[in-house]
Amino acid sequence: MRNIGEVLGVLDSYHSRRLLNDEDFRGTLTNFLAECMKLIRLGNMQISPFSVDTLIETYTIELKHHIYQADALQVATCKTASSKLLVSADKNLVRVAKAEGIEAFDIESDEEQIISRLR
Repeated sequence: MRNIGEVLGVLDSYHSRRLLNDEDFRGTLTNFLAECMKLIRLGNMQISPFSVDTLIETYTIELKHHIYQADALQVATCKTASSKLLVSADKNLVRVAKAEGIEAFDIESDEEQIISRLR
């Protein structure tokens, strides 16, 4: 999953463009947030608040690698939270994370490495 803000943005965009009606939008949003809460309770998802230092790191990564701020925030948060692993379907995000010293994998092409890393 990307970050929660991006998911909410996609849902809002679909709702605004009338690709999701009000009922489907609310239902999808409710299901998504319920799934997030479940993952948090199970310890499989963490919500990471960020500090000014993380925000400064975000800007540095954004300008250094010419990437979107949301992607830079994910990398900066991994660095400041001492995350051991980043998994994404975004090849560019994986590339930047690796360049920043984070162990990162593409979920679509590195499945075996991810599984062996998690054992």
